[in-house]
Amino acid sequence: MGVKEGVRKLLGVASAEIQSADFTLLVVDAARNLDEDLKRTLISLIFLAMRSRGRNEECLRVGRTNISDSSRNAPLNKFAVVVNKVDLVNPKEKLLVVANDVGSMAESCIRRLLEQRRNPIKVVLGDLVDDVLQNYTEEEGFDKVHEDDIALFAEITPEFLFTAAIKKDDEGVDDVLGLLLERATPSMDWIVDPDSPSGMSPIEQVEEIIREKIYRCLHRSPSFCDATKSHVSTDCTKYEQF
Repeated sequence: MGVKEGVRKLLGVASAEIQSADFTLLVVDAARNLDEDLKRTLISLIFLAMRSRGRNEECLRVGRTNISDSSRNAPLNKFAVVVNKVDLVNPKEKLLVVANDVGSMAESCIRRLLEQRRNPIKVVLGDLVDDVLQNYTEEEGFDKVHEDDIALFAEITPEFLFTAAIKKDDEGVDDVLGLLLERATPSMDWIVDPDSPSGMSPIEQVEEIIREKIYRCLHRSPSFCDATKSHVSTDCTKYEQF
């Protein structure tokens, strides 16, 4: 699976998952070069996060998929940016470059969102992404923001947090947890009973664990259709797949 195909799969999964998210953390690898493909992915994820309609537990509980008006009226500030692996970046001034670049992209996305709220027209996500990618470096401050939308612009602008998650005493991780606690919303009872059996077969569960381990090594999701050979022994049970 090529990088671009992997990105398409990532965006496909993210589009479905972020839609029902109350709040999104956009995690950026500070040690990785922000090339055009990565910037395009980040911009797409920012738009998806801003378009999210949030959780609707009542709909989930009864199996409906429609979103209530109350969900549409959820807070507009729907994502934050976590710049991770700051311990791998030297000199530290480079972190400001990364944060400034991602921040400029986010602000450019917000400008388009506010413009769409004032002039509702159907625009393809890809066209919005291309527009931001081509123009975000030339925009700053309240450029292209209607005077009545300045307060909204400030409200939607994401918070930036810096972490080195591998370090046990990293204060940035506590900042992330604190932000999530602040943004936590009241919840009903758990939708799924904790004793409910998984719908996955034992082999599917093992496959998922293996994919997670591979992801931790490769830093990208392996294809679900890749030919794999897995051997896992648990007690006296052996699972094999060819």
